[in-house]
Amino acid sequence: MAYDRYISICFPLNYKKMMSPSNVMIFRVILSLYFLILSPILNPVIYGARTEKINEAIKTKILGIKLFLAKQTMKV
Repeated sequence: MAYDRYISICFPLNYKKMMSPSNVMIFRVILSLYFLILSPILNPVIYGARTEKINEAIKTKILGIKLFLAKQTMKV
């Protein structure tokens, strides 16, 4: 576990106190709840906003191409 290594390097004298079995269990429960509840809730929000931006960019590109083509046909 990366957190375990981080604690052992940054706080070598407090390692046993910080990584006691009860603290580890609390940390695991908090991480489990985060990945079980919060992550799926935020996922549609993040990817929804991203998809919306992509759709807007595609629409502006298509609209720009259409306007360019319309100007070219008017010149002829």
